[in-house]
Amino acid sequence: MGAIASGLQQLSSTLSWLNAHLPKPPQLFTDRFADPHEVDPLVSQNWQHETGLLVGVSPFKKVLSVRPSKQRRELGNVLVDALTRGGKGLLAISQLCTWPHSAVVLDIKGELHEATAEYRKTLGPVFVIDPEAVGNQFDPLHGRFTERQLYAAAKYLLYEEGERDPIFIQRGMKMLTQLFVAARLENQAAGYEKYRLLPYAGQLMNLPINQVAAHLQAISPQLATKFLSGEYRPEKDYDEKRFLASSWETATSRLYPILSDELLRCFDGSDFTGAQIITATQPITVYLRLPESELLALAPVVRLIFQTLIHDMQTTYDKRPGRTAKEKGCSPVLLLLDEAGRVKIPLLYEYATTVVGRQISLWVAIQSISQLTATYGHANAETLLDNMDTQIFYRQRRATARYLEEELGKRSEYSHSQSRREGGYETQGMSEQGVPVMTANQIKQMKDWNILVFHHDLPAFRARRMNWMEHPVLRERQAMRPPALTPLPPLTPIELRSLQPSADVSFVDPDERYTRN
Repeated sequence: MGAIASGLQQLSSTLSWLNAHLPKPPQLFTDRFADPHEVDPLVSQNWQHETGLLVGVSPFKKVLSVRPSKQRRELGNVLVDALTRGGKGLLAISQLCTWPHSAVVLDIKGELHEATAEYRKTLGPVFVIDPEAVGNQFDPLHGRFTERQLYAAAKYLLYEEGERDPIFIQRGMKMLTQLFVAARLENQAAGYEKYRLLPYAGQLMNLPINQVAAHLQAISPQLATKFLSGEYRPEKDYDEKRFLASSWETATSRLYPILSDELLRCFDGSDFTGAQIITATQPITVYLRLPESELLALAPVVRLIFQTLIHDMQTTYDKRPGRTAKEKGCSPVLLLLDEAGRVKIPLLYEYATTVVGRQISLWVAIQSISQLTATYGHANAETLLDNMDTQIFYRQRRATARYLEEELGKRSEYSHSQSRREGGYETQGMSEQGVPVMTANQIKQMKDWNILVFHHDLPAFRARRMNWMEHPVLRERQAMRPPALTPLPPLTPIELRSLQPSADVSFVDPDERYTRN
């Protein structure tokens, strides 16, 4: 059966090529779907194992995928647009069961972990970050020592584009940075990494501002001064300083969803880093497993983890010696972002323009083009779309259907006219006009298994969706089930210095590494 399909595929491509080279009359409107021979470079014979981004299936049941070539070594980014239960998950499972390199997955509801994690374990280590305090731990501030680096982390956590009154959150970022510096100073005094920075700061943010200020004063008066923007006085009630209290309240309120004991335990250790992911000799897979009901509340977690990992992977790639990825010892990485239209990942549109050159590919799933505009703004959504080299659309409704009709363009059609004159003479004529290659109504009526694809410099083409259930090798890989995750250890409690005799360690440079083991 495979030989027959291959023969038919080759025959179709040959006839398509011959037809394309036959002379044709000129037309005013030349938009069209791609011919079979133009799509041929996407046909993959070894898609189960090779480096590639799956697209769909040809009419002759040949898998289509984007693969590196001599002319174009980067795979680019993929946009997948489908309605709820439209087939995004079928493609995501297929992709994770065939991708041979490291991957980071935004996994809503945990379905992708359930379907693919055990197979991914056959390739290399698998880690899971879960707000139920099971699985593994990730320290987003690992390797960040300077106050400048710690301030950038505070910004990841607190800043949101389009702030109407940013002064409070800017002050809050400065206050949070001093908590991170305090943890670094305590670790230096201890001579080992006694505290992880985010859980340390998170526990302090659950306390009243007066108690936090006293704690910082006991560690270093300079810290307390920066935190309060003034000298610490134990007799003063800092809750009465309205601007200071409002800034503290703004910061703690924004981080409230991640200040629970369960979530802080996820950050109280470091099982992997971004640098390890992009340089691993064995693929590393990371699942950020989030309950759908808490998706918006946990948005700060998504922002922090993905911005940290992307920043660290890009920095690692840029700093390693060599010109090519192979010389640098870096491997391709897939960032698979399910529901990227519901959870705003700051600067995603900028990452789409920069990560590809570092062998990192974004796989972004949304439910509607208008969802991108609502989440990221019109200009940023346009930037994101412009840098998605492969765009896959399942059956659509309303705004996206109209968008696709416009993107597909117009082809020429001729209307016939006939007129009768005196004396019985008749005249006939044809008028050329442009009609949509595919109307919005036709797009709305597409079958569930059909897709429209835009790829690089090809005309748009139609294909069948990728469905792991139709491929025995993928059914076998998907059938493997991961074991239950183990609970994380208890949170490392803070020893409040404000309740102990003061020890002035203000001479310690927070930018220095630890010196004792």
